[in-house]
Amino acid sequence: MKLFWIVLLAILATFMFAQNSEWVTWQENGIPVRQGENIEWSRAAAALTNGTVVYTWSDTKRGDRDLWAQLVDADGNKVWGDNPVLVDGKIDRQEDPVVIGTSDGGIIIAWVEFNEQPVYGDIFMQKLSVEGELLWQEGGVPLCTAPNVQISLNIVADQSGGAYIIWIDSRAAGGKDIYGAHVNADGEDIWGENGIALTNETGEPVTHTFWEDGQGGAVLAYVNDNGGKDILAKRILSDGTIDWSVTLSDAVQDQIDVKMCQMSATTYGFAWCDRRIENDGDIFAQSVDVNGNLLWSNSHVVYQGTSVQENPRVTSAVDGTMIVTWEDKRNEGDKTDIYAQKLDASGNLLWDTNGLLICDAEENQLNPRLRPDDDGGCYIVWDDERFGGHNYEDIYIQHVVNDGSVEWASNGIPVCSAALEQYSPLINSAGDNYFICWGDRRDGSIGLYYQVMDSDGDFLLQDNGVMFYWGLEGDASEIIAIEQNDNTVVVWNDARYGVIGERAFMQMISPDGQMLFQDNGISFTEDLETDNVNQASIDIVDYHDGGVVAVWEQEDVAFLRAHAQAMDDEGNRLWGPNGIEISSATLSQRNPHIGRIGSEYYIAWSNLVFDSENFIHVYALYIQKIVDGVRQWGDEGIQFLMNGVDCTVDCVYEDYILYHDLDDAYIIRIDSDGNPAAGWPTEGLTLCNVEGIQKNLKAEMTNDGLLVIWEDFRHESSSIYGQLVSPDGTIQWAENGIPIADYENAQYQFELSTNGDDYYFIWSDFRLGNDEDVAMQKMDPAGDIEWGNDALWIAQQDSAQANPAVLAYDDYVMIAWEDWSVMDNDLCMHNLKADGTANWSSYKTLCDAIKWQESPQIVPSGPGHTTVVWSDLRSSGKSYVYGIYAQRVNNNYHGISDDSAPPAAAKLGQNFPNPFNPETTIEFSILNKGNVELGVYNIRGQKVKTLVNESFTAGTHKVVWDGKDERNEGVSSGIYFYRLNAGGKELTRKMVLIK
Repeated sequence: MKLFWIVLLAILATFMFAQNSEWVTWQENGIPVRQGENIEWSRAAAALTNGTVVYTWSDTKRGDRDLWAQLVDADGNKVWGDNPVLVDGKIDRQEDPVVIGTSDGGIIIAWVEFNEQPVYGDIFMQKLSVEGELLWQEGGVPLCTAPNVQISLNIVADQSGGAYIIWIDSRAAGGKDIYGAHVNADGEDIWGENGIALTNETGEPVTHTFWEDGQGGAVLAYVNDNGGKDILAKRILSDGTIDWSVTLSDAVQDQIDVKMCQMSATTYGFAWCDRRIENDGDIFAQSVDVNGNLLWSNSHVVYQGTSVQENPRVTSAVDGTMIVTWEDKRNEGDKTDIYAQKLDASGNLLWDTNGLLICDAEENQLNPRLRPDDDGGCYIVWDDERFGGHNYEDIYIQHVVNDGSVEWASNGIPVCSAALEQYSPLINSAGDNYFICWGDRRDGSIGLYYQVMDSDGDFLLQDNGVMFYWGLEGDASEIIAIEQNDNTVVVWNDARYGVIGERAFMQMISPDGQMLFQDNGISFTEDLETDNVNQASIDIVDYHDGGVVAVWEQEDVAFLRAHAQAMDDEGNRLWGPNGIEISSATLSQRNPHIGRIGSEYYIAWSNLVFDSENFIHVYALYIQKIVDGVRQWGDEGIQFLMNGVDCTVDCVYEDYILYHDLDDAYIIRIDSDGNPAAGWPTEGLTLCNVEGIQKNLKAEMTNDGLLVIWEDFRHESSSIYGQLVSPDGTIQWAENGIPIADYENAQYQFELSTNGDDYYFIWSDFRLGNDEDVAMQKMDPAGDIEWGNDALWIAQQDSAQANPAVLAYDDYVMIAWEDWSVMDNDLCMHNLKADGTANWSSYKTLCDAIKWQESPQIVPSGPGHTTVVWSDLRSSGKSYVYGIYAQRVNNNYHGISDDSAPPAAAKLGQNFPNPFNPETTIEFSILNKGNVELGVYNIRGQKVKTLVNESFTAGTHKVVWDGKDERNEGVSSGIYFYRLNAGGKELTRKMVLIK
């Protein structure tokens, strides 16, 4: 049943788009304006017998997350060409790959994908030839599509061109188990569909390690949590039989982080972090032969000492020994160093009994990985913070020879010491060489780099390695869209540079959907790509000669400084490579806004000043005029207002400035000399000073003056009020404004648009008390409402409808909003006439791509068309990833659809209370008797708790969730979703737990 809603929605979405395809002019679900690769580098690599290494990763350059691979050689070449091989590109996520070279010269990759089960995920696999050809079916072969979650893959090769693949599986009602599959060279699962359970002990597996047994089978070791964490091991034969099962350690306290290697043809070594002596953890080891015999009478202590020893890694040396490396905090307590030890076949320590110090440089050394050399020693690589700490890590390496001495300089030598962060190194041996790969943020976003070292310890590639793939990452936020000459200009705050700071970017889109600037936009500043500054709080107006002028606050050294830049319609920076400072005034300048009259640009901001009368610092209102990139009102600008409390600028419209202080809202108009315009009082007009907060002012010019609306808290919850102000400073409506939307509960997330004497207002409305709906009102210049006292409902469903946008022009009133009637919200649109009746027979789905689409904005786009721009999260997975998409709409389209709707088979109410702690009540109704499944999910889509899964009679029912998961343990604070499956309908709502 859990796939029913996915299939149904996919069919409906396909049908709806086929019916409505004429009403949009660009590709289905929009075109990317700013779309990053957002690479997930998870150390997935395999060395091949021909001396090359294949690397695999997932990225989002095609919108959702796909799986890719590239083969590199010792000369720095990308063997499969400049473009990597697409291993799997189905809709939604493909991630967390594991890869192995097979005995027949091929490559098998397995991964978790979310195409069929977007909540839980499945396991798929693919085989590639050394030439990069996909040898199995396109999209991969399904390995496990069982219910619930399958994660944490591991893989080893068999001896017949196939592989063993294991994972942690939650399909059983009693908890997690480790499942596995044996795949032959043709992609057939020898053990049967969906794998077989390899663990059945009381408790749940936490982590695992996996290795081939040298005789056609495999050995598995894992941490089992049965109230305390123990370590168990099993040998698995090629037919899936468990040959033996042993306990490596069940000492008191926890044993965790087990790793293994094959010490000889018939023996295996294991190391782990052990807390039997002290809670911080020590490093222990054990060895087992191919018959399951423990070779050491007791677990051997690799190192036991003060502070933390953890995260061991192991490798077998060519002389039949085992080398262990680990992270160690014995020296500084809060800083991590790297140590190592060598154990012979009897468990004797062969190096310094306190462990061999690999690196104790400044700051932390983390994430060691190692490979044996050809003489009983090994190479160890790690993340190193010695030059700058976190976000400025480098990759270091050390060669430890057989006798426990280090060959190179104390604390190792750099593999890569490029700018910013290098992380998660991996070392593989291929042929006579060692390949070292890492994730690299030297350019802000992630690239994948590698270096090759020969057996003499010489690096073969250029300093700091060779990049074989790079991808834009980071989020796009603060999106603003405007129209210019039928083109759509989009400006946003971009986090592509990582820790060096966010930047203001822009793009221009032609009516045919072409990006007129380079892919993913251009920056307003040229020379700040390596400086630690942030640009935020962006505002824009159109440039008088084509293009835009932007203002922003920039974090320079100690204070925020307000900056401005003009960009023409060819992307040229007109006011210098990095723009201009708006003011030389000292202390912080925040929240600048800009308006334009002709070629004059009026800017207002809040500037921190010292109030000598009250002996405090406050934010005063400052103004400046810019012409041709030159400040007109002195270097500092004009201090327009300081009244002893903080002043915040909300909006500048032409030469009108809208601002608020702690509670009240104001407006002032200035003349070309920076004085109050004729007829205006010195400190402006009070828009509203009733009790309660007024904020978030927005404005648009009309034939009768400036129309202003704001969020108003004169009652217990937010409402929307407005005022019309004439050019001479006359308040035209009632003192303190008139209500636009002042109903029960809250009205917020509002926008306005005017067309002649028609004023349109739209907002999110919570008056019904369950969730947001979208409502709208029309008014005339006298302030009289035209669509009834209750306003016009635009979207009113048994789910949230929120963040609406409106644009009125010609004969159209275009509306867009977020629709939360499915778990991943979509964007919808409608087209109204001036009287509130519909131009379209029903609303349409603008975008139903996976994940979330949010905060639409609408701008004109040539005769009879509009462009909608929105924040798009289709690339999200383990974390939220914000991109920007756009779609052009044909306003004149008139489709045929059936407006009739059957009664709802099920309804799902908003939980109460919300937010809640410790419990909340969920109410639902069903039209007919039948089975009801109600579950709670976290923000990653993972099920937290099944509340009900049984038959209910028709009617209304209530269920209480106590904030606990399936194991009856309390969950953490955060956002959760609860989903009802009943009567063939899937309904989802959001709730918040606050502890």
